[in-house]
Amino acid sequence: MSKKSAFGYEWKNGELVINEKESSIVKWIYSKVSEYTDNPPDYLIRKTMEYGDEELTYDEAKKKVSLSKILPYVTAELNVRIKEFEIRQANDIQKFLESELDSEMTAALEKEYILQKVSGYSRGVILPREGRYIGKEPKRRQGLRNITESNEPFVSKEMYENAVKRIQEGIKHISKKEHDDDFRQRHFFKRIDALLPTVDLYKLDESFNSSDDSYAKEVLKKINDIFFDVYGADYLERSNEFVEMPAVIRGQKSGHVGLAIINIDIKTGEQWRTHFLTPRGIIERHKYEIFSDEYNYVMETYPTYDYWYTGDKNIDFENEPDDIINILNSYNPDQQGMKME
Repeated sequence: MSKKSAFGYEWKNGELVINEKESSIVKWIYSKVSEYTDNPPDYLIRKTMEYGDEELTYDEAKKKVSLSKILPYVTAELNVRIKEFEIRQANDIQKFLESELDSEMTAALEKEYILQKVSGYSRGVILPREGRYIGKEPKRRQGLRNITESNEPFVSKEMYENAVKRIQEGIKHISKKEHDDDFRQRHFFKRIDALLPTVDLYKLDESFNSSDDSYAKEVLKKINDIFFDVYGADYLERSNEFVEMPAVIRGQKSGHVGLAIINIDIKTGEQWRTHFLTPRGIIERHKYEIFSDEYNYVMETYPTYDYWYTGDKNIDFENEPDDIINILNSYNPDQQGMKME
């Protein structure tokens, strides 16, 4: 049985030694956290201008780029660089990490950043256990004894403390709104995770596609009630960035109606992720391999689809299908929904 080691190290002949590839990645991460805290990427500055609660100049927005944007950006850039490194079968990981991004990789980075913001990101390497990479000897307990495992440092103390200091300062300056938005999203998912085991997905699918849509309305109301309880209102201000919400969907080719949890950019209406509630379970299309049963089901039923969500009082869709309006208005007859394609 092989022993586990911290990212950046590996066990060889019973000794904990530096893994050159992984240690280069760790050093790059620390360097980028410090660099981007002082000089945020242009993309993050523009995002801050676009989603700010007030109109900001470029220089004003530069000072307001928060840690909650920088950390997923670093993670996204790392993912894009590592993927390209492997595709090109390059040899020098450190040189590749430090190379300038071309236009194709930059476009991929911007897309990956959104996915990181939507899906969450791993903080394990970015926020490691104190002293792990600067040669301190981490202690572990074995019975009543403290066992030390020495490790050779590969990050300078100055680089480590510089990055940690910026992270700690950045955490203090994350706005209350960002904290609240993150908490609400995580709380919404916990509530949905608790509800879904009680939902009969076969019955739900049948109800959406039959004359008796009572069960579909019942489930939609339960999810909408959770959404309302978590967010305080089911109409969200345009200043919110991304949000998960229930939506009624209809395949444009199949005409099949169903329920999904969608992640959308409230400001632009752009959709980034969809969890389909299907008779085969909860399916997130891009989480399954191509040609798997789950992937094939979604691609056959919802290759392209319209979706509607409750919450926007300013949308008039008198010309939308009566059955969709009937389902949406069952939640709140006085409040219409919004259709997106």
